[in-house]
Amino acid sequence: MIETNSIHQTNTPARCTDPIRVLLVYPNSKDVALANLGFQRVNTLLNQIDGVECDHYSLPVGWSPDVQQLEPSSMLSHEWNLPLDQFDVIAFSISFEPDYLNAVLILKYFGIPLERAERCALHPLVLAGGSAVFINPEPLADCIDAFFIGEGEGLAEPFFRLFRENEWSDPHELLRSAARIP
Repeated sequence: MIETNSIHQTNTPARCTDPIRVLLVYPNSKDVALANLGFQRVNTLLNQIDGVECDHYSLPVGWSPDVQQLEPSSMLSHEWNLPLDQFDVIAFSISFEPDYLNAVLILKYFGIPLERAERCALHPLVLAGGSAVFINPEPLADCIDAFFIGEGEGLAEPFFRLFRENEWSDPHELLRSAARIP
């Protein structure tokens, strides 16, 4: 399959200046991710927002939930080959409820505390959206910093504009401000 609407990046650290680096994660194998139109649409949408650069990640083809650890080469973003700590935001696109477990496993593989209360400003902000989250976000409520409920087109641009235009030393303050986005 051909990947479209991608941005090619250099290896510079995130969080130093603009742009906001987003790792869009599909919590299933790469072949399933590339066939998912919603995932492709969100990737395109994020790459069109001024000040946002989006790469993507999905699990290796042939992966199964009983895998305890991924190979280091399987833990890099797909286009830029960057490790997770080079991203400001991890955004899950979740289409099916069985992928909730996969999202949690991905956080575990990358060493991100599973409980959002245990994360600090040094960790990427963890977001989730998609049809499964729209129907039932509750199973991931303790793991995800913020949910995008509904169409991403109306929410993504104001959220990332708010993120980009302010200095956020406290991610909770960003989330409180984002909760006021209509």
